Amino acid sequence: MCRLLGLIMAMVAFGSTSAYAAQRTFYFQASATASAEDAGSVYVSFASSAPGESNYASTMTTDVFSKKAGNVFSTPSNTSTTLYLYANAKDGYRFVGWFNNSEMTGNPLSTSLTYKPSVTSKNYSNASSPAIFEYYAKFVEASVSYNSTVTASCVGEGGTVAVSATSGNEDFGAEKSDSKLNDMETAHTYYLQAKVVDADAFRFVGWYSDEACQTLLSKNANYTYKVAATSTDEAAPTQFHAYAKFERIPYYYSVVNASALGQGKVNVSTTDAAGDYQTNSSANQKVADKAAHTYYLKAQANVEGEFEGWYTDEACTNKLTDAPSYTYNVTSTSQDEAAKTTFNVYAKFSTRDMYQVRNAGFEKWAADNEVGFGWNSFQSATGDMADTGKGMSPNPERVDGRTGNAVKLTSKFAGVLFIGANANGNLTTGTVNMGSMTPTDASNHNYTDTETKGHYLIIAGQPDGVEFYSKYKMGDGTAHTGHAQFIIHDKYNYRDPEVDDEQEHKIGSVGVNIEESTEWVRNYGEFSYGWEKDAAAAITKYLLINFTTNVTPGGSKNDELILDDVRLIYNSELASAKFGGEDLIFTDGAAVCEDPYDEKILELTSNGRAATIVTSYDEDTYILTITVKGENISSEPDNYHTYTVQFAEPVPGQFIFRENLYVTVNGKTVGPQKTKVLVTVINEDSDFNFTLKNFSLGEGENAAPVGNINVTGLSLNDDGSFAFNDNITIEPGDDDNKTWLGPTLGQIPLVLTGQLISEDHMLVNIDIDMRIIGQIIGVKLGYDAAKLAINAAAKYGTFCAPFDVEIPVGVTAYTIDGVEGGALNMNEVNGTIPAHTPVIVYGEFEDNQNLYQFGVATEGDPAAGDYLKGTYTAIASVPQNVYLLQKQDEKVGFYKVASDGLKLAANRCYLTTPEASPVKAFFFDEETAVKTIDALTNGKAEIFDINGRKLQKLQKGINIVNGKKVLVK
Repeated sequence: MCRLLGLIMAMVAFGSTSAYAAQRTFYFQASATASAEDAGSVYVSFASSAPGESNYASTMTTDVFSKKAGNVFSTPSNTSTTLYLYANAKDGYRFVGWFNNSEMTGNPLSTSLTYKPSVTSKNYSNASSPAIFEYYAKFVEASVSYNSTVTASCVGEGGTVAVSATSGNEDFGAEKSDSKLNDMETAHTYYLQAKVVDADAFRFVGWYSDEACQTLLSKNANYTYKVAATSTDEAAPTQFHAYAKFERIPYYYSVVNASALGQGKVNVSTTDAAGDYQTNSSANQKVADKAAHTYYLKAQANVEGEFEGWYTDEACTNKLTDAPSYTYNVTSTSQDEAAKTTFNVYAKFSTRDMYQVRNAGFEKWAADNEVGFGWNSFQSATGDMADTGKGMSPNPERVDGRTGNAVKLTSKFAGVLFIGANANGNLTTGTVNMGSMTPTDASNHNYTDTETKGHYLIIAGQPDGVEFYSKYKMGDGTAHTGHAQFIIHDKYNYRDPEVDDEQEHKIGSVGVNIEESTEWVRNYGEFSYGWEKDAAAAITKYLLINFTTNVTPGGSKNDELILDDVRLIYNSELASAKFGGEDLIFTDGAAVCEDPYDEKILELTSNGRAATIVTSYDEDTYILTITVKGENISSEPDNYHTYTVQFAEPVPGQFIFRENLYVTVNGKTVGPQKTKVLVTVINEDSDFNFTLKNFSLGEGENAAPVGNINVTGLSLNDDGSFAFNDNITIEPGDDDNKTWLGPTLGQIPLVLTGQLISEDHMLVNIDIDMRIIGQIIGVKLGYDAAKLAINAAAKYGTFCAPFDVEIPVGVTAYTIDGVEGGALNMNEVNGTIPAHTPVIVYGEFEDNQNLYQFGVATEGDPAAGDYLKGTYTAIASVPQNVYLLQKQDEKVGFYKVASDGLKLAANRCYLTTPEASPVKAFFFDEETAVKTIDALTNGKAEIFDINGRKLQKLQKGINIVNGKKVLVK
C-alpha cells in the first residue's frame, strides 16, 4: 500500500514539472552590420523566408533588424533557434564573408552570401534581458587582378601530360598553363591531363604535388586542380607544379600442372569453364599487378573410381580439399616470363566402394531385348560366329519383377531347318564369345573384357556369399537346372567355363544351381577363396557373373529363367568369442563372464571374411561392447552387429594366470589343456594363496574331474620363486553338477615349486601323490612343450626344441655334420640336446612314445645346418626335393619328397643336402651311419641280391645297389 502511494505521488510531481516547462518563454535579439554602408546591404531574420533584393536595407519590421537596432524575438519552450543572414554587394564591391567581431579579422564564419547560424540562449528570465547576437558583413572593392602559372611533368616512363586553363585541351605535350583573373576570385582552376603511351606496358599511377610522389593529389588522369591563393603581381605570378607518375605494369607468370592419380580425369583452367577432362592437364597464366593467381581445378572419377581429394604432393599427404571443383590460388609467382613459377597438384582417385552389383535389380534397360547397364547377352557378343549367331540366339526380355523390372532368359533351337543346335539363355557381366556352332566348344564362353567399359564389373570387397531371386521352368530335354556362376578374379580376361591355365587368376568363386519354381525363390551360395584375405584386398578385383538356363551348354530348349535382385552378402556377426580359452555364451547378443576383463586373453572371430571387429570397454560398468562391421559398412551403414559382455569387478590384490597345463599320469603325459590359476596377495610381505581351478585329469567327455587345488600362505622369495611340501585336501570344483574326485581322497601329499616370471606368466611344477587310487600325478603349468615322438616299429624319429632338453632314458640323439664314404655321419649327443639343435632320435620301445619335453623357449630359430632342418610349427606341405623320414616298403629312411602335400609336425626335422643330389633315399645301417641309394640316370636304382639276381625292391640282408653293398636289417 505504501509503495503504491509513493508511485502515485511521484507521477503527480512529474506531471507538475512538465506543465511548468511548457509555459516558459525564451528571448533573443540579433543584429547584422555592413562594413561600409555604401559597399553593400544586409538583412537578418528569424524567419526562413529570404527578402527580395530591394529589401536589403536598413528598415526594420517586427522581428527584422538591420544594423544594430532591433526587436526582441520570443520562442516558447526552445532555448535555440536559427538565424537567417543575407548579404548583398553593391557594384564595384565583392562580399568577403561573415564575422562575429567588429574588426572583421580572422577566418570568416562563412563566405556564403546567405548564412544560417544556429544560436542558443540560456537567458530566459524576461524580455528586457534577451540573448544578443551580433554579426558583421565584410565588403571590399573588386578592382584587383590575380595571376598564376601551373606546370606539369612526367615521373617515370610511359606517358605524356598537358595543362590548360580551360577544359577539353587534348594537346598532350604542353606542360604549362597561365591564368589571369580580374574578378577578385583568388581561386583559379586548371585542367591537368595525363595520357599513357602504351597501355599494354605502362599505366598512370596518379598526380602528386612533389617529385618524390609522396603527396597524392588524384588518381584520375583528368584532374581539375584549383589554386586557392594567387599573386596580384603579374610579373611574379603564383606558381604550382604537378607531377604525373607513370610506371611499367608488373606481370606475373605461372603454370599449374594437374595430374590424375588413379581412376579418374582432371581439368585445370584459368577460367571457371570445365574444359575437356584429361588424364593430365595444365594451364598457363599471365596476370597484371596481382601476384595472386586463381586457377580452377576440376576432377571427374571414372565409373570404377572414387575421388578422394586434391593434394599438393604426389604422395597425397598434404590435402587441399575434398571437393572435386576447387578454386586454387597461387600467391607467389615469377615476373620472368621465360622462367614461369610452376605448381603441381594431384587429384587422387581410389577404386570406388563397389560392394554390390550394378543394376542388380534389372531396373535399367538399354532396350527391350538388351539389359545393358552392366549386363550383356548375345546382342553384344564377339567371336568368329558372332555376326551369324546374334540373330539366331535368344535375347533377354524385360518382365515384371519382385519390385519393378526383372529379366527373363529363354533357351531355343538356333539354326536353319535341321542345321543348328540348342542355345541356352545367357546373361553376363562380361562379354559373350561366340566361336563355334557347337555349344560345348571351348571357344563358346563368357569372359571379363577388362578393356571395354560396361563389359567388366569391379568390386571393392570380398563378399562372403551371394543371393538372387528366381523363377524357373524347365523346358525340353533331360532333367536339369538353371545355373549361376560368380567368379572373383584379378585383372585378367577370365573365362567361364574355366580353363586350368587361368586358375592362378581366380580369387574366389561360387556356383548355384537354380531349381524349378513358379514362385519367387531365394537362391544363396557361399564363396570359397583360394587367395589369402590380405593379398586379395591389395589388388583390383573383378567379378564375372554368368546366368544360364542350363548348366550344360546347348542342353535344352524352351527353358524359362526369370531373375531379380542380385545381391552380394557381407557377413557381420561373431563366429566365436573366447576369453582365456573358454567360449563366451551369448543370449540375445549378451554374455556374462565371472572373471575381470583382460584384453590380452580375448579372442574374437567373425563370420565375415573381411569384416572388422571393434571393442570398447567401460571401466565403470565392466561391460565390453563388441561391434562386428561388415566389409561394406561404408556403403551399407546398417550392416553391423553389436554384442556385450558383462565382466566381473576386479578384485584388489588378485591376479589370474591362464597357462597351458600338461598332466603326467604314471609317466604318460597328455595335454596341453587350458587352465586358470588365481593368485591372491594376503599381506605386505608378498605372502599369497595359490588356487588351481577345476583341475581335471584329461579333457572332454573322458576327463576325470579332480577339483580346486588350494595352497595357502605361500611366500615369494626375492628371485620370484616359491615352494610348498605338505598334505592338503583337494576341494570341490566350481561346477556343482560334476562329481569331484579330490575331496574323496582326504589328506594327500603335494609338492609344489614355482617361479613368478611376470604379472601374467608363471612356471609351476606340482607332484600329487594319489597312490591311494594307484596314480602318481605330475602337473606342469606355464612351460613350453615339445613332443619327442618315436614310433615303436620305426625306432627312429627327429626332434628340435627352442630350449635345452635332457635326453630321456632309453633315447639316443644324433646330429649330422658331414659326409664320409658316401654316408652321412651321425654324431651322438651326450646328456642334453642344446636349444635350437635339430637331431635324429633313436629308441627301442614296445609302444609308440610321445615323450613331452618342457622348458622355457629362448629366442631364435632352429640351427641352419647343411643337413637337418628343424621346425617349431607344423608344415602343411614339405618342399619338394628335401628328404623326409618315412617308412616305405617296410624300410625306414629319409626319402626324397617328389610331390606337394606331405605334412610335418611341429618340433620335427627334415633332411637336406648342401647341393642338389640325385640320391633318392638315405638308410640307417648297423654302424649308425646313414647310407645312401644313388639314383640312376633314369631315376631308378638297380638292386641285386648277393647272388646277382635282380630285385624289384630292397630286402633284408645284403643288397647290391648300383654296384654298392647295402645292408638292410
